[in-house]
Amino acid sequence: MSGVLQPMQDFAHEAVCALRAALRRGALVGMALLIATLGAAFLVFAAYIGLRFLLGPGLAALVLGLALLALAAGVLFVARPSGRNIAAPPPTTHPPTTPPRPADAATMAVFTAAFVLGRRLADRLNSSTKS
Repeated sequence: MSGVLQPMQDFAHEAVCALRAALRRGALVGMALLIATLGAAFLVFAAYIGLRFLLGPGLAALVLGLALLALAAGVLFVARPSGRNIAAPPPTTHPPTTPPRPADAATMAVFTAAFVLGRRLADRLNSSTKS
């Protein structure tokens, strides 16, 4: 019995380790974004203080607002989708030379569980519609 459960336990352990690593990376990226946002805010504040003495407070705020809007428009312009169709590459005429790898035990266990669950749900739906 443990021979059947061992691949599932190994799969679950690997999934938990991968999830922890992804959460750690996500937390680090979130911290980096927060620090970058604070840095950008301080730069905008420093620019406002510098321009305030040259142009006055109202005009300095207007110039900085326009500059930030222009920056946002530039970012949106770069991020817009291009007119090119970048769907799938054209199909190759030759079949792949490497044979497909057989599925490991964890993949087969998950596939079998999903198949059995799908059949059970389909049978339950069919029996409820006939009644």
